[in-house]
Amino acid sequence: MYLALYSLGFLFLALADMGINQYTTKTLAHQPDLLRTLFPNLLSLKLFFSICYPFFMLGIGWLLNYESQELLYLFVLCGVHGVLQINFFFRANFQAFQKFRLDAFASVLDRVIMLGIVLILLLTDISIAEYIYAYLTSAVVTMLILYIFIVRLFGIIRPGGERKAMKKLLKNSFPFAVITVLYSINDKVDQVMLERIIGGDLGKHETGLYGGAYRWVDTTMMYLWTVLPIFFAKFAKHLDDQKALSKLLAFGQPIAALPMLFIG
Repeated sequence: MYLALYSLGFLFLALADMGINQYTTKTLAHQPDLLRTLFPNLLSLKLFFSICYPFFMLGIGWLLNYESQELLYLFVLCGVHGVLQINFFFRANFQAFQKFRLDAFASVLDRVIMLGIVLILLLTDISIAEYIYAYLTSAVVTMLILYIFIVRLFGIIRPGGERKAMKKLLKNSFPFAVITVLYSINDKVDQVMLERIIGGDLGKHETGLYGGAYRWVDTTMMYLWTVLPIFFAKFAKHLDDQKALSKLLAFGQPIAALPMLFIG
């Protein structure tokens, strides 16, 4: 049940992001002087979409005839997705300003906090609900810590409210949102379909078995999720320097291909 609900939320993840994270990295890496202009409006958009997203998914869950407890879990899990998207937005700024060590720390912080909470919960009979709320707690604590780093790096930047500017930002970030939609569907739709097709307790059980095995695939993908954002930010920074881009491309191709070489 957990993985089916998690995957359902993941399918609509673009609604909590709208391509803002990748747009932030690309734009600020190339034009860092735009930080004070863009960040307030981007932050407002991220907060708005991240807050609305769980309520939208609650409606989707209701249309799919989920029970009240399942709807609650779906709402909280989508709340986790929303908070994580804010964390990714903060990380996008770290990447844009080439703070890759800080970004690496941020990428594992929520997992370390989550691991600590779960280890404590393992002393008792941990339930799915406790695990989900532990996940939410780790995401929120991480968000607060990352915001402190944002303040230390750039000073206090409050959310903005320029409607014309936000409309333009959404238009510019839309292509990245399409990428997120395609990735989300490709990555998680099978788990949702499996649970809905089989149905009942058997569907939940089979989805759990399938999802548990699929998590090992996700583990192997962590290498690319660690490496590729660095190159994305580097490419954006040197967008006008063809010589630097050529060097990055020559250097990045074999690094990105390493997993395929091992599999082969």
